[in-house]
Amino acid sequence: MQHQQQQTPPRMRQRRRSSGVTLTPGVLTTAISIGVVVLIVAITFVADWMRIPELSLSAQGQFVSPNGDGSYDIFTVSYRLADSARITARVYSDQNVVRTLANGQNESAGEHFLVWDGRNDVGAVAPDGFYRIEVVAAGTMRSTSQSAQAQLDTQPPTVQLANLPEGVSVNTPNLQIEGVTEPGAMISLNGTAQPQRVDNIGRFTFPFKLVDGANSIDLQAIDPAGNTTRLQRTIQLVTEPPDISITRPLENEWTNQQIVSIEGVTRPGATLTVNQQSVRVEADGSFRHELILDQGANALHFVATDEVGNIAVLDRVVHLKVGALPIQVNVQDGAVIGDANLQLTGKVEPGSLVTVNGMAVPVNAFGDFQTTTALNSGDNTITIEARDLAGNVTTLARRVTYQQGGGDSLERLSRNLENLPILILPSILAIGAILAFTYLRQNRVSLALSVDPPTFVPGLPGSEKNLVILLDLSKTARLSLEVLDQNGNLRASLVQNRRKIGRRHIFHWNGYDDRGMLLPAGDYTVRAEAGAPPLQVTSSVQVRLERPLQPQVQTPAYTGRTTVSNTRQDR
Repeated sequence: MQHQQQQTPPRMRQRRRSSGVTLTPGVLTTAISIGVVVLIVAITFVADWMRIPELSLSAQGQFVSPNGDGSYDIFTVSYRLADSARITARVYSDQNVVRTLANGQNESAGEHFLVWDGRNDVGAVAPDGFYRIEVVAAGTMRSTSQSAQAQLDTQPPTVQLANLPEGVSVNTPNLQIEGVTEPGAMISLNGTAQPQRVDNIGRFTFPFKLVDGANSIDLQAIDPAGNTTRLQRTIQLVTEPPDISITRPLENEWTNQQIVSIEGVTRPGATLTVNQQSVRVEADGSFRHELILDQGANALHFVATDEVGNIAVLDRVVHLKVGALPIQVNVQDGAVIGDANLQLTGKVEPGSLVTVNGMAVPVNAFGDFQTTTALNSGDNTITIEARDLAGNVTTLARRVTYQQGGGDSLERLSRNLENLPILILPSILAIGAILAFTYLRQNRVSLALSVDPPTFVPGLPGSEKNLVILLDLSKTARLSLEVLDQNGNLRASLVQNRRKIGRRHIFHWNGYDDRGMLLPAGDYTVRAEAGAPPLQVTSSVQVRLERPLQPQVQTPAYTGRTTVSNTRQDR
């Protein structure tokens, strides 16, 4: 071993002598350790410089509506950091900064959140629209960012209703509420627990049952941002027809004026006709209308229709009589009377008021009157005045002479007997005329006939395709209804001498004759006859019958007469 050390090369020995330092194993190990530490620190520093912070962001909801109603008043953004970082958060509208929520604040690793109240940096509420909330996490040299979109909506949804203004009145209880609002909104009616979502273009429909009188409708629409609109309506259900009150003329009033003034009151806002003439109705419902009368009985037919279509009908009769019948008495002009108490008898038109020398005299139902008139000695004038129901006045004067014991009783009796036929015959004629007039007036019936449509295309037997026949009957009477061809021949008998009450009747005819055969195309007459001789009245209307587009098989539709239906049961 010693021999080997002694054999060290001369060059090695020379190098050691020249350095003057001896490297022991411990020193070398320390140097290596320090070098490794320095290298690790350098690598760590560079890695920290080049690190990109890990950031994940999420938003709660989509809307912000800063109106203080507790719904979407703030917009919350949650984010998570894997390591600590400096956080900057801003709200942008396009590229413009609206609000700075955080500016380089240090945040540790973990969960964090930010809120935006919809306001800008000066505290004012930002305009409605879409905004971008961007969160930037910055490390030593590098950073990362994520963003969420928020829609700021402060405007409540508009609600529009179709055909439902405030205070509208209707006459049917089944109401369909229809309208439009903002798409995506929810709408409720009268505080229903389950709101209804509108369709994709914002339309909604609610069925609603009205009750008589005022009905309140309260609609509430809530848009996706929680903004609320409330719309209220009051709807009147009116099912009662309007009243018609006629103050003049009175029922069965008599007049001698050819123009009668009609006065009365009905429901404000209603339309009124009398004998199909339009009558002006004032704002308070009162009306006044003048109508020209015909001699005799005049039927006044009033029809009032309110704003919702309810109809009221009133009939009244007014009699026009121009001129009065003459007065008949049992004393001739210039007669000589031997009795101081004259027994005066006479006849006037029934219903008249009679005065004799200014004193009222009773008149019986046949127009007869009698009274005792005291005569003065010598010449006397007896003035008789009669005023009939229409107001016509007739005056008759008789000049008689009173002579005590004057005039032969037998002669006076003979003269009175001679006048008897003159008094009796007109009385009988007048009574007969009055009775006939009263009978005809009380039993008068009127009817009106119409069809819908005026041109009718029949269907197949049993298809229930019918012509609608409307018949208005003024009072209960015997009725016949039939269909005649152009030659006046009976083709279909719909009603045969049936008793019908006075009101509107609805009949149906299918276009077939009494044998169940389809009638040829052409013009036909639907004729109605009501009453009994001699008080029968008729009404007719034309209808055009056309062939169906498809050929019909001539097969009897039924056995017997043409089917007739009436919407109400006869009573």
